[in-house]
Amino acid sequence: MLPTFWSDFQDSYISLPHTNVTWFSWFSAVTEIGAGVVFGCVGLATVRARGAAGNTRVAESVR
Repeated sequence: MLPTFWSDFQDSYISLPHTNVTWFSWFSAVTEIGAGVVFGCVGLATVRARGAAGNTRVAESVR
């Protein structure tokens, strides 16, 4: 998604020329970003759910 800094090595989504950037490129990029957000939210919810129980187990094993 970044602008082109090295035109020989990357195709920019926002800087001209948009060579080899098609609707499928946009679909793939948005899908990957969306999946990352979903996995991050699920991981955060899991850590928060296990956080209180996990901390007490660690504290008991240290004693």
